[in-house]
Amino acid sequence: MKMQCEIIRDLIPLMEDDVCSEQSKMAVLKHIEECEECKQIYENATNNLHFVLDADELATTEVLHKGFKKVKRRWCASILIILFMLPSLYLCWGQYYGRGISFTNINEFVIARAFLSDLEKDDYEAAFQHLHLEPMKQRWLQDWFEEEKLENIETDAKRVFCDSAMLLKKNGGIENPKLLAINAQANHYTIYYTIMVNDQEKEFFMDVTDKGIINFSGYGSFIDDPVAHFGAWSEFLWQEYKECYFDAETKQYIPLLP
Repeated sequence: MKMQCEIIRDLIPLMEDDVCSEQSKMAVLKHIEECEECKQIYENATNNLHFVLDADELATTEVLHKGFKKVKRRWCASILIILFMLPSLYLCWGQYYGRGISFTNINEFVIARAFLSDLEKDDYEAAFQHLHLEPMKQRWLQDWFEEEKLENIETDAKRVFCDSAMLLKKNGGIENPKLLAINAQANHYTIYYTIMVNDQEKEFFMDVTDKGIINFSGYGSFIDDPVAHFGAWSEFLWQEYKECYFDAETKQYIPLLP
C-alpha cells in the first residue's frame, strides 16, 4: 500500500499538467476514492494550481491595464503638445512673414478685438477704456490748446465718444467683425477689419499700440457715413474745444456765435 501511494503521489502533478496517460489518470482517481491521504494531496494540488493560474491571469491583466494607461497618457500628452504648438506655429508664421497675428503684435490684436467686442455689445463706456488718449492730448497741447483747456479731457472725450457711438447704434451698430490684416507702422500697428453695419459690409481700421487704440475709423465721409462719423469723434471734441463747427457746404470751420 505504501508503494502504491508513492506512485500515485508522483502521478498527481503529471495528471494536473495533463502529461500522463488516461490509464494513469484512472488509476489516480480510483486510488483516491479509497485513500484519504492521497485524496487530500490531490485536492491540495488542484486548489494550488487554480490559485496560481488565477494569480497569473490577474498579473497579466494588471500588466495590460498599466500598459493601456501608459499609452493613453502618452496619447493625451501628445495631443496637448500639438494643441499648444499650433498657436505657436501660427504666431511664428506671422512673425516670420510680417503678416497677421504674431508674437510682437498679439497684445495689440487683443486690445482691438476687445474694443470691437464691447462695441458689438453696445457697451460704449467699456469700449472707451481701450483708447489711449495721451498722444492726441500731447499733439493738441503742442498745436492748439493750453494745458488748462484740456484739464477735463478724459471726461469730455468719453462723453463725445459715447454720443458718436449712439449715432452708430441708430444705424444698426457693429456686427460680425472679421480680421483682414495687421500691418506694422513706425510706432504702432494698423489692424484692418470688415464689419457689418445695417446689413452692409464696411472696412474698419484701428491704429493700436500696446497701451491702447490711438485712432480708428472707417472709409468714407464723416458727414454721411455712420462708421466714418463715429471714427471722427475726436474731431467733434476738437471743434468743441475750438468753439467752432465744420460747414459741409463751404468746407470751412465756422466759429460759434457768442
